[in-house]
Amino acid sequence: MADADLVVRQDIRSVMWNPGGWKSLLTFFILALAWLAGFSARLFAVIRFESIIHEFDP
Repeated sequence: MADADLVVRQDIRSVMWNPGGWKSLLTFFILALAWLAGFSARLFAVIRFESIIHEFDP
């Protein structure tokens, strides 16, 4: 049982210190922030200019 725990811990450490893993995590984080910024900007525009948008809707 102790050997299995040691193997699992070593696997976790190798994954945590793998540069490819950090690069993927960083890429995901940057894309998530870009999505959040875009969504927030669009939502702000809709909330801010809702009355103007409805004036021109048929």
